[in-house]
Amino acid sequence: MKNITNTVIFDMMFGQNIVHHDTMNEFEVGIINRIENLLIETEKINSYISSLPEVFSELMVELESEKTDFLKIEALLNKDPILASKLLSLANSAYYKHTKKPIETLAKAIAVLGLDNINCIVIPLLVKGIFRVNLYHFKLFGSLIWQHSLETAVLCKMLSKDADNISQFHCYLMGLVHDLGKVVVFECISQQLNEIDSFSFLGSNQFKQALAKHSLLLSVEISKNWQLPIKIQDSLEQQVKGDEDVFSHILSLANKISEANLLIENNKLTLVSAIEEISNENISEDQVTSCLNKLMELPPL
Repeated sequence: MKNITNTVIFDMMFGQNIVHHDTMNEFEVGIINRIENLLIETEKINSYISSLPEVFSELMVELESEKTDFLKIEALLNKDPILASKLLSLANSAYYKHTKKPIETLAKAIAVLGLDNINCIVIPLLVKGIFRVNLYHFKLFGSLIWQHSLETAVLCKMLSKDADNISQFHCYLMGLVHDLGKVVVFECISQQLNEIDSFSFLGSNQFKQALAKHSLLLSVEISKNWQLPIKIQDSLEQQVKGDEDVFSHILSLANKISEANLLIENNKLTLVSAIEEISNENISEDQVTSCLNKLMELPPL
């Protein structure tokens, strides 16, 4: 029996609930109706999720440029003192710092880290706040989805290194934003529940499957609203349709490995079982092991 399903996050969310039904009850139907209405009136999605910082789009243009100007990146980062401070702090961390001398300026941090690392530090720092879920039931799941999204991004980049004509930066960003729809789902659930106790009635298989499907659709709409690169929008849409190009195949594989890692960390799956379940003709057991080991080495962000 497969342990890594498309409802892993929702299985963990509702895992403590005692649900004796496979089909949706009235509470669950009400939540799904709210989400489906949101997918019809997509302009309302923005009210369910935080906006991106203004500097994000400017940084995206510069980071995607073939001739990236480090001085422009420094100037853009200086527009956000908190972001600049966090970058300096990370540059001086044991994971990134390879010198005994402290890195005291933003220019030095950018030079030491290099463009490749800057991409994978600055963008997550800008996006992370959107995953903060301050709702009663979902505080822990906001951090869980953030961990999963960051892991998926790292794995997307790792798995794209051997692919031809693929932007590793786009792959990383694709992994980072692929589950934003779940943040909107959490908000919809919270708004629909009138009584805290009613949360315990949620968790039927039909409900979790519907949430998984609709959260993907929401992620597609968010990627369009944010005007992310077209390749990322297309790959997220292919996840919904079940089609696969190189981009969406990388995302599917990275997503599955990260979900396996979450199950391993929560003692719901063994490392051996995860490797056996994921490895196939497209990825060897050694490659899966390397990916899981990579996740264990990730610095906090």
